[in-house]
Amino acid sequence: MKKLFSACLILASGLLIVPFCTVAHAQEAHNTGKAALATPPAKEESWPSLTASIPGLYVNGWPGFTLTYPENWIEVTPEVGEVFHVVAPGAMPLPVLVISVFSSPLPLDQSIKMVLSTFQRIGNDVKVLYERPSQLRNGMPAYEGQIEWVHNSGLKLNTLLLATKKDDVWVLVSTSDLKDTVGVDRKSIVYSLKVKQGKESAVSLPPDVQRFLEKACGDLVSHDTERIAGNHSDRFRDYGRDKARRVGDIKGFVSQITSCETRITVFEPQGEKAYLAGYIITNLWKVPLLGSDIINEDGQWKWYGNQK
Repeated sequence: MKKLFSACLILASGLLIVPFCTVAHAQEAHNTGKAALATPPAKEESWPSLTASIPGLYVNGWPGFTLTYPENWIEVTPEVGEVFHVVAPGAMPLPVLVISVFSSPLPLDQSIKMVLSTFQRIGNDVKVLYERPSQLRNGMPAYEGQIEWVHNSGLKLNTLLLATKKDDVWVLVSTSDLKDTVGVDRKSIVYSLKVKQGKESAVSLPPDVQRFLEKACGDLVSHDTERIAGNHSDRFRDYGRDKARRVGDIKGFVSQITSCETRITVFEPQGEKAYLAGYIITNLWKVPLLGSDIINEDGQWKWYGNQK
């Protein structure tokens, strides 16, 4: 029951995002296999590194944002559309906190309406308790709402959502708990969200890293599974997903990709490894790079996953 219930919450918070990624960027055309370069701004906001995430503090690479949460909560594997997923310790995976990042031209006041259909698929008696414009602590526009609903398992739940946008990129934070145990502390968690200000331009990369990213994009467009697999280290791990799982996931959609462009906004070299943040744009969608750290093996860069 715990596993099934957790999976349903994942569906509520993650998979609903995919259609919006696709719609927003289905018409974008880009040159095949390119990784864009640009010079970063001369003056940048001080921001924690990608390796600064610790229990209780999540640091996202692109778009840049941080969020604090109870340090004893347990990080679990994010699903499609998610960049971060934690649950409280205990037999029942509640409260749960999920952060999703996706692109959409829709305005913030549509955030609650976007998620309703998903809750209606996995539950019933879905009620919007309220929805209203809000703002983050730094004054950045946001939108807040609460949804009360009954999960198909019979559990009565309350979900608090907070959404904000940077250009066309949404950051959606959602946290769910049993209806009868909802605490005000959840608001302090979602409103700890701090989004990096200013434009996040692509950074200049070492030539060998640039070549690797161009090759990786070109191999996706080629649909050649062996070449795609060859770009991954045998030591690849991304929240427990190994190389075979990663390549298997890619097989599910790679035949639809006809263009690919990678933009890196953060590059942090560390010995044989390098930590990357940025996004990938294809003919289908614009999404953050996940499991994007790379490692140099025998002079060749390969995807290494998220192993920080």
